[in-house]
Amino acid sequence: MRASFLKIFFFFAVVGFAVSCDKDYNEIGSGIVGEDHFGFEVALMPVLAYNQFYGTVQTSKATTSVVDMPINALGYYNNSVFGKVKASFVTQLELDDPNPTIDLDLDPQIEKVELNIPYFATRTAVDDDGNSLYELDSLQGSSKIKLSVFASGYYLRDFDPSTGFQEVQKYYSDQADDIAGAVIPGRLNNSSQEKQNDQFYFDPAEIVTYTTNDDGLQVVDERRSPEMRLQLRNDYFQEKLFSASAQGKLVTNNVFKEWCRGLYFKVEEAAGSPNQGSLAKMNFKQGTITVTYTEKEDEDSDVRTDPKTLVLNLAGNTVNLFENEYNSNYLSQVTAPDLTNGDSRIWLKGGAGSMAVIKLFPSADNYGYDDDNDYDTPDDPNIPNVLVDVPNNVPDELDELREKNWLINDASLSFFLDEDQMNPDVEKPAYRLYLYDLKNKKRLVDYDFDVTTVSGAPQYNKFVHGGIYIKEKKRYTIRLTNHIRNLVDRAIDSANVELGLVVTESISSTYNTKLKTALPGTDLSGSIDVIPGAATTSQRGVVLYGSNPAVIDEKRLQLKIYYTKKE
Repeated sequence: MRASFLKIFFFFAVVGFAVSCDKDYNEIGSGIVGEDHFGFEVALMPVLAYNQFYGTVQTSKATTSVVDMPINALGYYNNSVFGKVKASFVTQLELDDPNPTIDLDLDPQIEKVELNIPYFATRTAVDDDGNSLYELDSLQGSSKIKLSVFASGYYLRDFDPSTGFQEVQKYYSDQADDIAGAVIPGRLNNSSQEKQNDQFYFDPAEIVTYTTNDDGLQVVDERRSPEMRLQLRNDYFQEKLFSASAQGKLVTNNVFKEWCRGLYFKVEEAAGSPNQGSLAKMNFKQGTITVTYTEKEDEDSDVRTDPKTLVLNLAGNTVNLFENEYNSNYLSQVTAPDLTNGDSRIWLKGGAGSMAVIKLFPSADNYGYDDDNDYDTPDDPNIPNVLVDVPNNVPDELDELREKNWLINDASLSFFLDEDQMNPDVEKPAYRLYLYDLKNKKRLVDYDFDVTTVSGAPQYNKFVHGGIYIKEKKRYTIRLTNHIRNLVDRAIDSANVELGLVVTESISSTYNTKLKTALPGTDLSGSIDVIPGAATTSQRGVVLYGSNPAVIDEKRLQLKIYYTKKE
């Protein structure tokens, strides 16, 4: 017993050391257990996993939250594995300072309207002149797109009248036609610079503005990280802010949002870039519209004031709109799952895409057991060849595992990239996966227990729980040690629920969002009517080896358990 305790102590000491290290996050989580395994014994248990295509998703306010999706997609991209997607966006506008003092007798006139939305960007270097170089995060593609910004005529309600205004109004990813049919004619971003509209691209360049000092020399006034910066038409905002018709419409944001119904960012293929394009993740909530205007100094004066500003925020209700043309191969794989033996490949796609359903400890029947009803471990010189006995009269491997009364030291699922289906040098795989309790629609206990963080890279927090893509190993590993302990412990009597697996754009976001059409579930999962909202915000995907017995041992999805026999 003392020897087992020392093994366990040493194991968690190493884990604690790994957690405390600020290491290269491309390798985070990849070596916490290590290759030595500290003398622990290991068992590989079967898993059943199959694809589920979920399609149209709610992309407005979340089912379990009153806030909008924190991240949205914008752009057009032709993914060679999953197909084409156009991601457009509609948002309401709010006055930064409601009920501004506006005197029409002073003839307020707009000089400039500028839209600014920062990109997700990482600074990679600083040159000799002090200029920062950036790389845009999660950008797919590098070609140009056609971007049109219109004034929206579609009112986005807060609450659903069909429920007596008791529930939040839901808007879905397939409502592009509804939004487009209500736009006010005339593109707002009609600048003569085509990079702001017909040949738009997500520019990673630092934004530098200059001013003139007292000596008449131009000097740097401000440096900003990369952002979308568009000039919008003055006349539309002159009407909405400074016309006689606008009087009384700016007193509160509720009144203003009925009067000025927001902006519609419409995306199309750019001329000269057919079937290419680019797609980025955006936080529109950080966007602003700065209206610069002047007034007469007094009613009888011809002299105008120095420029003043009025700021509008891209706030209020929003909807992300997806127009998909799925590849036929992808669609055929996710719409005909093998519910008995599991699928040989798992196709995960964000947005209006697909997920996987995972059943731990499925029945031994017809599931790759040998003639002795034993489940063999792979031929790996670093892993002891342990056999898990499953007698004919045991319907569930979990019962047998409980009988053994093992001390569970570590448990994990490893998902291997199928490079034949998805070349990672062409299409970057989703950078992270999220595993959750499908039946109860909540995160796993291992998620809550993991408090690890990565300084400067919050997207890699909870790296012990894992799910991060390890480029060098072409795999993802998710630890669910505490979940397995709860299943094995008879005193806890935890239910062996089915699990859901999706791509995620933000590991910190675990809210749920509604499916337009619920999927039929099982006794273990129940009806699948929501998915994690962070899956809808990502347009990336990945093709993984599944659990079907036809998959080679080294790549097949299996549950790996490190354990110690109690003395």
